[in-house]
Amino acid sequence: REAQNDFHILEDREGGECVWHSVEVAAGGDPLSRRFGHSMDLVGESRAGPEGGAFDLVCYGGYDGRKGIHGDVSLIKVEVGRRCTVAVERLSPGGPEPRYSHASFVKDGLLFVIGGVTRDWGDAFAAFCFDLRDRLWREVPFIEGAYNLRSHVWARQQALLLPGGTTVALVGGGILVFAHGSTTNPLVLTLSLSPI
Repeated sequence: REAQNDFHILEDREGGECVWHSVEVAAGGDPLSRRFGHSMDLVGESRAGPEGGAFDLVCYGGYDGRKGIHGDVSLIKVEVGRRCTVAVERLSPGGPEPRYSHASFVKDGLLFVIGGVTRDWGDAFAAFCFDLRDRLWREVPFIEGAYNLRSHVWARQQALLLPGGTTVALVGGGILVFAHGSTTNPLVLTLSLSPI
């Protein structure tokens, strides 16, 4: 299998009809490098564009399907109209150890990255945040409580920022190790966010 770098948008029309649109790279722009297992999060709100809607996404990490693991951050500006286009702006060539199959979310201009699979094929017990304005990385410490966080598998889970913005739910996740079998998580783990 080969990793891809194409974009598609699913439009939810009135009446419940859904239509797929192919998305082109804006003239003079560079495409995102091929990858899977990356994260893609909405930054801010959607807005009116010249011919329709527009919104920004932030992409982090991923695996190229061979030996390359990405650790870059890119801002993807999407314009939706008669033609759908994207413009890719690289914000950071790297930060923490490159990873894929991580969880992520955006809050107050910060991209949070939790766990993931790193080069040694282990799940990473770590969290980081990237300031989308200052373009700086920093580590986010875990404060352990009653639950043993190191028993949790920190890969292939989804992060959901809950209403109120101070709690993150990590849903699912697990890792497949062919020599030792697979390990999966309890259905939901919640983490409380402290001010950074």
